[in-house]
Amino acid sequence: MAVWMKQIWQKFRLNWQLLLLAVLFLLLFGQATVRSEEEYPTVRGTVTDENLKPLAGVGVKLISKDASVNLSTTTKGTGQFILPHKPCKSLCLEVSPRKGSSLATARIENIPGEESRRIVVELQRGCEIHGRVVHENKGLKGLSVSVTAASENHKHEKLVHGGGRTKTGRDGTFQLILTPGMKTLSIANERYEDLTPSYARKLTVETDGIIPDIELPLKHKPKIGSQE
Repeated sequence: MAVWMKQIWQKFRLNWQLLLLAVLFLLLFGQATVRSEEEYPTVRGTVTDENLKPLAGVGVKLISKDASVNLSTTTKGTGQFILPHKPCKSLCLEVSPRKGSSLATARIENIPGEESRRIVVELQRGCEIHGRVVHENKGLKGLSVSVTAASENHKHEKLVHGGGRTKTGRDGTFQLILTPGMKTLSIANERYEDLTPSYARKLTVETDGIIPDIELPLKHKPKIGSQE
């Protein structure tokens, strides 16, 4: 065999061996990835309206309290969603209708994060609630406002979860669409050092309306010499 033919053969054989190794690596890596994802717990479910019609294009967000999980997706044409996640202690699921919809948002707290769950979320028409967070009549911008139902039973698969989350605007105002009923409204403050970092109050939602200004108090400071 001519020298040039031997050289071509050697190069071909070397390239073929490298290609074979690359294919084997991809196959093994792909199997490991699929296997690891299958081992993850998963939150899956369906979002419907109050007539049980599946809702497409609804935003779904999954967040853990320790911030190790922060995932989002949108529902398919069948209203279904699926979110595999890393194991954690507790999760929150937020479901947000499209802008301009009269449907209320939903917020589901304390979902176990170490096992797979299936949830059906029924979005209902809600009440448009406007409010304002202030201190000494000055609007407070950029505060997190979250609302949850006063009581929820997670043993049932099908629940109506009336809650939501937003941030205050430049003048401290906020707006949410909420289902009627008793709620817990919570404010998280990470912007104003002199004011309390968290505040909560009960809220009764019956119809569209404006709630009275929410006064965020000063942060509690122990007196000099006290043992607090």
